[in-house]
Amino acid sequence: MHDRALDYARCTQALREDRERPGFAGIFDEALTNALAAIVAARWPGTEMRGSRVKSASELLDVIEEHGEETEVGVFELSDPHGPQGQELFGRRIGPVRTTVRVGVFREGVAITQPQRHARLQVALLLGDEHVAALMELNDASSLRAPFAEFDLEQYEQRVALADSVERARARTYIETLGSEEWARREAVDYEADYTEIEDDERYAPHECPVCGLRSLIETRVDSYLGEIAAGTCVACSYVKTYDVADLEGRDEALDRAIADPRR
Repeated sequence: MHDRALDYARCTQALREDRERPGFAGIFDEALTNALAAIVAARWPGTEMRGSRVKSASELLDVIEEHGEETEVGVFELSDPHGPQGQELFGRRIGPVRTTVRVGVFREGVAITQPQRHARLQVALLLGDEHVAALMELNDASSLRAPFAEFDLEQYEQRVALADSVERARARTYIETLGSEEWARREAVDYEADYTEIEDDERYAPHECPVCGLRSLIETRVDSYLGEIAAGTCVACSYVKTYDVADLEGRDEALDRAIADPRR
């Protein structure tokens, strides 16, 4: 299951360490979208979705502007639905926990990062400390509460790599149990014709599976760095490529491209 709070934590921590790192535009979008989706879903369930897909960060900010309380220009305060709502504790009245969403700052951040994410020919701008600080403020929401101090990137990478090794071994074992005749039948399937989906005028075709080599990996998400590396399930060999695996591959590819062409 996709853990929005974990994705928010991982991406926000990466920006805290270096907000100019390669792929920062995708990392910012991933952190913001996951945080806002979790916050909106906790307060106004269903409004975080557009059909079968999560709304973009800009659309989620629209939802907050529509339902939230604007305390100053571009700043919205949201009461926490799972926090104390004015109860008394030890004789003292505890006010509701509130989350500050700096919509104006986030819209500026989106305006900075979107051209780079979509390869538009514009002067490249960078995120400021205020954009990262605004991301950190979102952690007051009970739907997030990310333990940044405990987040260890190296341990996370090791856990992801180990889990993927186990999953690849499982998928290879599954292939062996099918037998040559059944596997030949699956190799002959035109997965692109059978599984390509079109949604909102965008075409989603199967990707090559790293285990069986067939173009039969059905995309569910893409990485946050390049938006090119797919996570999903192979309908031929059953291998499940998690979002964490795809995102780390996207990060490594973004770094390789930055080293090969520092002007990118």
